[in-house]
Amino acid sequence: MLNSIKKISNPAFFKGVICSISPPDIKIFKFGKVPLLAWNVPMRSLPLWHLYWNSEDGSEFRLRNQILHLNRDQMILIPPHTFFGTEMNRPFEHLYIDFHVNVPYFDKIPPHPILFPAEPYLKLLNTRCEDYSLRVISLYALLFQVLLNLPESVFESADSDPMDDRVAKALNMIEECFPVVPDNSRLARKVGMSVSCFQRLFKQHTGIPPKQYILNLRLDTARNLLLNSKLSIDEIALSTGFSSRYHFSKIFSAVFKCPPRRFRRNYGILPIDIEAILDGRNKKVFDPKNSISEKYCK
Repeated sequence: MLNSIKKISNPAFFKGVICSISPPDIKIFKFGKVPLLAWNVPMRSLPLWHLYWNSEDGSEFRLRNQILHLNRDQMILIPPHTFFGTEMNRPFEHLYIDFHVNVPYFDKIPPHPILFPAEPYLKLLNTRCEDYSLRVISLYALLFQVLLNLPESVFESADSDPMDDRVAKALNMIEECFPVVPDNSRLARKVGMSVSCFQRLFKQHTGIPPKQYILNLRLDTARNLLLNSKLSIDEIALSTGFSSRYHFSKIFSAVFKCPPRRFRRNYGILPIDIEAILDGRNKKVFDPKNSISEKYCK
């Protein structure tokens, strides 16, 4: 027995037999399973994947030319840059995972929501782990299962006209420079286009103009910080690129029909330590001197 152990523990054995396999580049940015009084989010297009499940029937998922009615026996997966809004006007429990997938195989999926039965995933959906690390593992297990089980038809229906490389580059610039994002003229110059052609091409692929896309990104980040952080409203305004608390409150109230303070009071529930997986991104107030990408933002 000892001899066999010695043989197995020989470094040469491990060198020849065992290799290190890196996990796929899939990262969760925000997640939660929270009770909500409503789920009314304006039309938007964002660079992340989203996975949603609601405990009650009756929520609406609005696209540009279509309305999907979601039931509690369904889950919905939303690829990046899908132009959508949501509506639900009664209390329910809402599970959400916002994540990034840097796996070229999934780039072929077009920006259109994917509905599928929730039943195979109910065990993971209802997992309640006291240990934080186990909770995160269960969420990644859920994502991996969902992505692995996507039907071939999802890939077969991919658009024959994929996202233009120039738009993809502009989206990367916006994400890297956020919250201080280059204006349209700088974005257009960086991708080698005139401003008018760039705006037209950007809207063709995302459904909205660049300025609206950036505003949606600011508002969505601010909404999540209101719900899932203890930053003050002044800090949130600064961290998301608004010029002042007044400017932020005015825009936020116009879009969400509710001022930020009341929004946080009504919906701001902290069931998990969400900041622990944000990698510090939302824990500090934005400092313009240290956050601008030299490559893209000048």
